[in-house]
Amino acid sequence: MSTELYQPGNSVAQKHGAWASLENTAEVEALTDGLVDVYPHLADFRSLVATYADLELRLVGLRDHLDTLDPGDPDYRPALDAMLRVEHRCGIRRGECGLSPKARAEVARLLLDVEQGQIGLADLAAAGRSTVPRVGHTEPAAGVIGAGDG
Repeated sequence: MSTELYQPGNSVAQKHGAWASLENTAEVEALTDGLVDVYPHLADFRSLVATYADLELRLVGLRDHLDTLDPGDPDYRPALDAMLRVEHRCGIRRGECGLSPKARAEVARLLLDVEQGQIGLADLAAAGRSTVPRVGHTEPAAGVIGAGDG
């Protein structure tokens, strides 16, 4: 990595805007509201949905910025790296919100199991609660890999 990245006044990593503050902007709020309107169950997880919305909007901005750059441009690689990091984080949050294809398939499979009587809805709810980390607790909940005596 070039030492010029660490020189005073370097702004290459900031030109793409990936780390600009988007929280509480009208766009983040509008996307969050739209997602909660379409998926009402996400209202209980509004903070998570807002984080996901923020990342999606960053991703759009980074892709737009990359479209303006030539791959030979010295600003291209930092913007591409930032886009890949944001894309990864966005994918994680999308899954946590249950909006990824994998998350939706898992939910569909579980609902089918409930429908076919292979698992009770109460058992499914209890299993779900046991894997959700609780705020303020440092130990994993029962049923989480790494929990218990090991």
